[in-house]
Amino acid sequence: MKLSWKQGLGVWAATTSCLLLAVWLRYYLTDNGFIKEPNQTYDYIVVGAGTSGCVLAAKLAASNSKVLVIEAGGEPPWYSWIPIVAPILQGSEQYDWRFRTVPQKFAAGALHGNQAFWPQGKMVGGSGQMNFLIHATGSPSDYDSWKVPGWDSHTMKTALDGLTCWTKGIVKPFVARPSFLLDGESEMCRAPVLAENSTSCSENAQHFQCPSAAVKLQRVNATEKPLLKAFLDAGRACGHSVSEMDRWSDTGSFMASHNTIDGKAGQRWSTYSSHLMPAMKRYSNLHVLTKSSVTKLVWRRNKVIGIQYLDADGRIKHVKAGKEILLSAGTIKTTQILQQSGIGPPHVLEPLDIPIKADLPVGENLQDHLQVPLFVELNASVSLNIVKMLHPRQFWNYMVHGKGALATSGIEGIATLTKKREDGKPSEPYGMLILFNMGSINADVYTSVANIKKEVNFDPTFMVEKQG
Repeated sequence: MKLSWKQGLGVWAATTSCLLLAVWLRYYLTDNGFIKEPNQTYDYIVVGAGTSGCVLAAKLAASNSKVLVIEAGGEPPWYSWIPIVAPILQGSEQYDWRFRTVPQKFAAGALHGNQAFWPQGKMVGGSGQMNFLIHATGSPSDYDSWKVPGWDSHTMKTALDGLTCWTKGIVKPFVARPSFLLDGESEMCRAPVLAENSTSCSENAQHFQCPSAAVKLQRVNATEKPLLKAFLDAGRACGHSVSEMDRWSDTGSFMASHNTIDGKAGQRWSTYSSHLMPAMKRYSNLHVLTKSSVTKLVWRRNKVIGIQYLDADGRIKHVKAGKEILLSAGTIKTTQILQQSGIGPPHVLEPLDIPIKADLPVGENLQDHLQVPLFVELNASVSLNIVKMLHPRQFWNYMVHGKGALATSGIEGIATLTKKREDGKPSEPYGMLILFNMGSINADVYTSVANIKKEVNFDPTFMVEKQG
């Protein structure tokens, strides 16, 4: 197929822009602290460099303790910092564990093997380096029902407010708790304050950088997103409330999405960039070992003294911990490590001939949300698509201004759904709607991402499976 000179010029410009963007991000994100061979002993060993592991490692390193972070994956690719590329990372052999559920008997009938995808990040930054950047809070009623001191909804809301710093949209004053900040950072932060219909900061606004440890958020502006405006209008028309800012509620509402994106730079925010990366540059006592998978804990009588892991070449090695080992390898891998170490229910360990060290309900009460994709046709060209994203103007806008399609996650709206009880009060949220603005004229794009069988028909408003 021959290309016209205009098409050829566009391909050349897009390719050149990609290369320049790769070089820029690679230079910007260069770190110290990665090692190839660990010491024999550390004070603390953090297993897993995901969202929680990055925070734990940074705080422990600040105490002058010798800290090893061991991660099964490698460094994230340069393009992982571009918010819109999450679908590319999910499902990749190199950066995703590619877990699947067991075949379902009463669900997932439209999916290959009746199995649902279960993405889990396999790289420094973990799933926080490949998710869709939705910032959603837990349900207040859930926290209160636990009846655990310090975990009630009021305490959790106060803690959340002390972690969040807005970088775009209508913002609240931010005063971080000193225990959350990295050493030497200011406790006060004021991000640029934007009016609802404004796209730039007022001349009189005070500009302060968010502390690097703060959760950076931006709110999608409905006045700039016609699809989001239609989404919010639909919520109103169906009798639901439309919330501007308050995410901490059980009443249910439609709202513009709040995404963990640094609105100033247009980059993905993760605890790798906010905690681990600054700590690696600051503390020589912090080591990060990648491409090394922990298989089990090492015991001395009834005390854990170290870890066993497979290095990048598949060799079995050991490292000792003088004080503590912290498992932050994710819901699935942490459970696997504990059970392979003899910590878990006997009915799981005994058939595998694993000596039981502690009879604990490890792996039980697993809960996750079910995602049901709903595809719709649009009568107007208002969605993001590959053609729009690869336009040279988008690369220039992103590299120079940190704006444009590449600086978004594609998630524009969120809705929590409730029902009215007999007493007239709303029930607890029973579902969530997510507006993902990503368009394609090719249905195969959707089937491959969601593991949907190709024999599934796509109705203009919903999808149904073919009848035999």
